[in-house]
Amino acid sequence: MWEADVLVVGGGIHGCAVALELAERGRNVTVLEKSVPGAEASSAAGGILGPHLECESAGPFLDFCRHSLAVYPEWVAKLEAVSKIDLELVPCGGLLVAFDEEETGRLRERAEVLRSLDLPHEWLEGEAVRAREPGLSPHVVAGLALPAEARVEPRSIMRALAIAARAAGVEFAADTVLSMESVEAGVSVRTTRGVWSASDVVLAAGAWSSGVPGAGLPSGSVKPARGQMVLLQFPTPPIKAVVFSERGYVVPRDDGRVLCGSTLEFEGYRKEVTASGLRSILDLAIELVPAAAGAVVSESWAGFRPYTDDHLPLIGAGAYEGLWLATGHYRNGILLAPASAACLADTICGETPAVSLDAFGAGRLRG
Repeated sequence: MWEADVLVVGGGIHGCAVALELAERGRNVTVLEKSVPGAEASSAAGGILGPHLECESAGPFLDFCRHSLAVYPEWVAKLEAVSKIDLELVPCGGLLVAFDEEETGRLRERAEVLRSLDLPHEWLEGEAVRAREPGLSPHVVAGLALPAEARVEPRSIMRALAIAARAAGVEFAADTVLSMESVEAGVSVRTTRGVWSASDVVLAAGAWSSGVPGAGLPSGSVKPARGQMVLLQFPTPPIKAVVFSERGYVVPRDDGRVLCGSTLEFEGYRKEVTASGLRSILDLAIELVPAAAGAVVSESWAGFRPYTDDHLPLIGAGAYEGLWLATGHYRNGILLAPASAACLADTICGETPAVSLDAFGAGRLRG
């Protein structure tokens, strides 16, 4: 049997981020990861930091997303200082667009929510949309500009996080968790290599979280939602902002790359790129940015978002003492990493988090 102070199950962005936060608070942390850090959804994401693009109503989730966006520059600066890796944090803004009258009506409803909350936005119609983004299709009839949104490079974040965590004393073990249970000393975790005993265990296994026996999560409460992505290469960036429609999005990079996504499919753990998925993504990309028809397809991939039925994450205390949750972040995993990790680490260490985690507790699954 191995003994540990804190075990983190899962080496994605949330596992590594909370491991780093706990190590900085003086805890001895070991991360159990079956592959390499960030091998799953974390490195497959588009890197959109868009609380106003993703959230459609006021409430604790929007507040939490906005808080995480606010602390992102400081978090990135810390990671860049240790790792010497450029994480490509760019305050590019976001643009929600509509192609017809029906979509325009729903877009006006989003604008009204933002207006009622006194959040920054700008309504654009007709040629005003293309004046903002000349590369957009002439079929776009309206747009909602969101100046606070940003973007980042997820694969670089994962490399930087792994470096920073190791520098802070976090250890990584290549292992697969088979089950866990409550014991008198804390939590016992059985793996393919043996048994670990830890005072605290953080379950950050993404789309696999509710499938871990003994984790105390109802079966299927965290589902794998497959998302396919396509990377296009342009000679120069065709757009500046992250552009969203009701069917997907395009995310520019400064070197002319454009990430195009994404599908939402419930096909179990089949991490495949399909012809129909590619067609739907590329059709939308060309509909949004006509120049995409001549762009080079340089890469495609698929990943599993950790999906919950209410689209809220699971952050906080688990089913028994010593078990903690950091999973279910669905489409906002990259955005929420700094706030989720810091608030959970504060909670584990008996401190008051900057933002309450009450809305994201697992009790709602049993209720």
